[in-house]
Amino acid sequence: MDYRFAKVVIVIGLGLTPMSRAFGQNQKQAVKFEALKIDDLISQALAQNQELKAQELEVQSQKAQVGPAGAPDDPMLDVKAMNFPADTLSSNQEDMTGVEVSVSQSIPFPGKRGKLREAQRHSAIASQNLFEQKKWQLIKQVKDIYYTLYLAYQNQALLEEQKRILGQVIATSRSQYTLGKVSQAALLNLQAEEAGLIDELLKSESAVRVANNELNHLLGHTGAHQHGRSETIQRSTFDFKNWTEDKIAALVVDTNARLKGLESRVQSEAAKLGYAKKGYLPDFRIMAGYTFREPTRMGGAGTDMVSAGIGISIPLWAGSKQSEQIKSAAAERAKAEAEYRDGRLMTEHEARGAFAELTEAQKRIDLFKGGLLQLTAQAVASGRSAYLTGKIDFAGLLDAIRTQYKTQYAYQEALAKFEMKLAHLEALASQSLTAGTKGGK
Repeated sequence: MDYRFAKVVIVIGLGLTPMSRAFGQNQKQAVKFEALKIDDLISQALAQNQELKAQELEVQSQKAQVGPAGAPDDPMLDVKAMNFPADTLSSNQEDMTGVEVSVSQSIPFPGKRGKLREAQRHSAIASQNLFEQKKWQLIKQVKDIYYTLYLAYQNQALLEEQKRILGQVIATSRSQYTLGKVSQAALLNLQAEEAGLIDELLKSESAVRVANNELNHLLGHTGAHQHGRSETIQRSTFDFKNWTEDKIAALVVDTNARLKGLESRVQSEAAKLGYAKKGYLPDFRIMAGYTFREPTRMGGAGTDMVSAGIGISIPLWAGSKQSEQIKSAAAERAKAEAEYRDGRLMTEHEARGAFAELTEAQKRIDLFKGGLLQLTAQAVASGRSAYLTGKIDFAGLLDAIRTQYKTQYAYQEALAKFEMKLAHLEALASQSLTAGTKGGK
């Protein structure tokens, strides 16, 4: 049995007209939601996205650690009971008995704490740059989902329009069939085509639900929150005359927040290496104490005593401790430098690729607006008349309808891709590259 004919039999068995009516009612319900606005979605995402909030808190944590990293250790207060007799524990039996109160303070070699503070300061800067990167990446993700949802709704609208046109042709063909001017096979094939469109519409509904769920995640929404249709794309203004691939690549390498973060990490690891090298230098410890003594039963005066002292660390295990710490820190710095160089190359190539795709999308838009959309629409109109007069068969008419759909969808896809690639470039550059918007319908 022919596949198209089997499809028609199934559709007729289920009741094509009720199914079409029910589907149309679902579509009417979907448009009741308020239209989505990209700026509103971005604002919601920046305010509510949990991953971005987590990174913002990480920035606060890293900044708060800068001060403590360079601060000296807290002084130690010691109270010590000295030379109490073991048999009586009397405080006035022996001359040497007393209670000493002392304060000690460790002092690292000058410059050591400064290196730790410098390392932490650069870590905090790296964390801030990572936050900026995540912010721009989130904006890109919201735009990607927004335009994916836009395409899903456009696909629905175009399929509905195809279905409407085909329905008109089928209605006329039924009348022609009763007069013997249209064959039964042609009528069945048209009905099979209509069934296929309904199947595609059901698939498009699923695509809308998936995009809605992804958008809910980015916006921090719980549950199955349903969004409305995306607004008609207003194509952003990008001045291709002032931008070339080389200029874009140079700008991105200079301003990319992730690269700045990697560069700060290199500086942090360099500071840690400087601290490790100072490990050979001694640290100091100073102490001052006061001993309280009581007069003894044997006539001792019980004179109070003062004491002071200074200590110095000796890098006795330098071969197995400090030298290995320097090797580890040097390796971490080299690793950070390699990651920065790799990130620089990857970001530059990514920017060049995104710019090339943006340029391609612009050329496709110009091609469609240059007359291709009008030509396919005229072909469908002419095909309908030619089919009804018998000048072409149903296959030629279906080809014209399909071509119009593909062309219209490709045009909308080019518009969406243009905005997506522009968002990609802006995320790489960590800044806006537009100068307002203009209509791009």
